[in-house]
Order: sequence, then C-alpha cells, then structure tokens
Amino acid sequence: MAILHGSWFPEQQRFFVWAETWRRLEEKITADMGVALHPYCLDVKEFQSLPTTETSLDLSLLVERLQSRWHEHIVAVPTAINNDQIYPRLAGQTQDSETAQATVLYPWRVSGVMLTPLAALNLLTSLPLGSEASLVGGDLR
Repeated sequence: MAILHGSWFPEQQRFFVWAETWRRLEEKITADMGVALHPYCLDVKEFQSLPTTETSLDLSLLVERLQSRWHEHIVAVPTAINNDQIYPRLAGQTQDSETAQATVLYPWRVSGVMLTPLAALNLLTSLPLGSEASLVGGDLR
C-alpha cells in the first residue's frame, strides 16, 4: 500500500506530493553516492495507478495533467544509517531504541506532483483524518 507525503515549497509557491511503498531493495546505497533516488518512491506509472488501487480516497486531482506536473525534488527523509549503508525509513515503520539513535534526516531525490495552492487546498481538505487515513503520511496529515 502506498503512503502519500507532502511538502510546501515557498520559492515556487507550490505544494509537492509524492508517495512511497515498500519494496525489496535491489542494491545497497551508501552515503558516498551523493543524493540517491529514494528506493521506495513511486514512479510516474505507479503514481498514476493510485486512484484506481486506493479506493477509499479520490486521488484524481493528483493525476490531472500529470506529465506537466511531474517533477523531481530533493527532500530530507528520516534515514537509517548502518555502517556505510543508508536506507530511508518507511512512514509508520516502528523503531527500537538502537535504530532510533542511528536515524537522521538525510536528502533523497523523490518524484511527485507539483500542485498550485488552490489544488493543494482541495487535496488537503479532502484527506481523511481518522482511522481510514492509512494512505496519508504524518507530514501530509
């Protein structure tokens, strides 16, 4: 299941929405690789399928004019560091005391949709806040 995230970019006066989902990591990512692509971030095709796979919420607003709104940005995400390997923590992933000490905010490249302020307001006011909000990440909530 995908989890939506959102960030306001004041310079562009736009709201950026991206999504992550669990998947097996195919390769090791190390800190010396620079700003790596977030391995759990949905690509454009996966993002486009959200409105049909997540039926509890109408996400059609996010995929309207998707190609012109699709952008890549760098965002700081809670990241676990283990020796020289790094990997982003998934939203809602529990942490034990040992892992929490090794978790930092780290920059990742993510792809998502840039929304105008009006479109962002429409999206934010339509999001569920109760128990059915499992699709909505804490930052977006």
